[in-house]
Amino acid sequence: MQPIPVRLGLTAAAPEELICLPAPSLETLRLCEDRWEGLERRLASLAEEVRKTEVELAETDRRMEETRLAQEVPTEADLAVVRDARDWGGA
Repeated sequence: MQPIPVRLGLTAAAPEELICLPAPSLETLRLCEDRWEGLERRLASLAEEVRKTEVELAETDRRMEETRLAQEVPTEADLAVVRDARDWGGA
């Protein structure tokens, strides 16, 4: 069987050959655990940021809708006055 190098430095080998490979050192395992825990903390932090942003977005949407509903709807006469002023350069 011809070995195929991969990014992690492993090769394609028969299962009986794999047992002869050295186990990672405790230092390497701790380093991987630390990195994993750091990534888990970062993921939790990002999930919290997403949650807060979603809450802020919902609040902004609510305030926009509240503002929209609080304003008077212009009548046809109101629109005509504004159009006339615009057309004659008054606004």
